[in-house]
Amino acid sequence: DWPANLKSDIASLWHEPHGDRQQEIVIIGQSLDRDAITQALNECLVSDSEMEMGQESWYRTCEKFGDPFQENWDAAIEEAMQGHGHGHDHGHDHSHDHGHGHGDHSNDNH
Repeated sequence: DWPANLKSDIASLWHEPHGDRQQEIVIIGQSLDRDAITQALNECLVSDSEMEMGQESWYRTCEKFGDPFQENWDAAIEEAMQGHGHGHDHGHDHSHDHGHGHGDHSNDNH
């Protein structure tokens, strides 16, 4: 069950197919150029047409132009797998590259 009034409270934030997922950024500083910051951040947004192309299209773009976060992603996966809880080495590479260079995102619902 939903808590009382929660559905009505988040109704304006609800967008199918992703529900109420959202990110918020708070920038604090003195003498900031709010318009310039807003414009720079808006240029980073995925357009409706890019969104409709789907994840596989995004993966292909990363493969074509490179992914500046790939090394960090791979290191984070390796670190997580080292402490995965059953106390032994599997004796094989934990690379999760499934042809698109970003690990297994087959269950992503973004």
